[in-house]
Amino acid sequence: MANTKQYSIRERVLDDYLKKGWYSRQQLITYCNRALEKVGYLAISSRQTFFNDLAQIESQYKIVIEKLKKGRTCYYRYKDETFSIYNPKLSEEDIQCLDQALEVLNSFKGMPQFDWVAEFKARFETSIKADTNKMAVVAFQDTSHNTGMEHFTTLYDAIIGKTAIDITYKSFKVRNAKISSISPYLLKQHNNRWFLIGRTIGYNDIGVFPLDRIEEICESHKAYEESGIDFNDYFKDVIGVTIPKGQDVEKVEIWFSEEQLRYVETKPLHKSQEVIQRDKNGGIIQIDVIVNYELEQSILSFGEKAKVLSPTYLKDNIKHRIAENLKNY
Repeated sequence: MANTKQYSIRERVLDDYLKKGWYSRQQLITYCNRALEKVGYLAISSRQTFFNDLAQIESQYKIVIEKLKKGRTCYYRYKDETFSIYNPKLSEEDIQCLDQALEVLNSFKGMPQFDWVAEFKARFETSIKADTNKMAVVAFQDTSHNTGMEHFTTLYDAIIGKTAIDITYKSFKVRNAKISSISPYLLKQHNNRWFLIGRTIGYNDIGVFPLDRIEEICESHKAYEESGIDFNDYFKDVIGVTIPKGQDVEKVEIWFSEEQLRYVETKPLHKSQEVIQRDKNGGIIQIDVIVNYELEQSILSFGEKAKVLSPTYLKDNIKHRIAENLKNY
């Protein structure tokens, strides 16, 4: 049977009464229809729908539904009177695994699409777990207070629904905001910041729009344009989210001090990274990437413990930025 919302409502009602005792087919159908009508769904009248529901419950949850005939009327109930679909018996290991999964999901707090996590976690702790004051053992970065996160759900829904949108966007480089019609494809996070990846309708280039620069979003009257892009492959040769036009993948070599080399070995700059030379003072790593702004920022973050060896233009860019920075001191 298709997993529709109507069936989920009927399943909940049937489970509620089958665990209580004997009820006739007509009684159970009546209870189901009351619940369906409350949320605006059409009532069921087919006997076959009722029998299909019972068969689905028995098959899915491996439970026996007993049948008792009195005259012309049949009554139904669970053979196991302690059984309920919504009250499964969990082992301590099951509860621990669920708790750990919820802790990970809780890292998404603040994103509107995941508002349900906090509510579900509270219900879980109230109904199953006694220890609600335990100390946290895993801490994630919290992006809930980042500017632009109020747009997350709208963008998420537009991507899933393949809906074109008009965004009012203000770049750091301009004074006035601009309205653009976008086909949204992906929400991507880098360096504790979220970005919308999409294409301006009528253009070929993929655009990157930081959520904190989006002022307003509304549905566009223009038609959504498919991307035809595998974004896992699209971003595989870059660090971050920007891909400069006309840039190809290059071999980048960077020297690191001994201490810093050990760090970047445990936390590679890029999945292509390999150590190609090492001595007592440090070593050289090589990565195959498209050179972009995020790569330069990453290199500069290592300060005096890193030095670009090649390509030459990247080395010159880093030298220039360091020289400009020194003018501030």
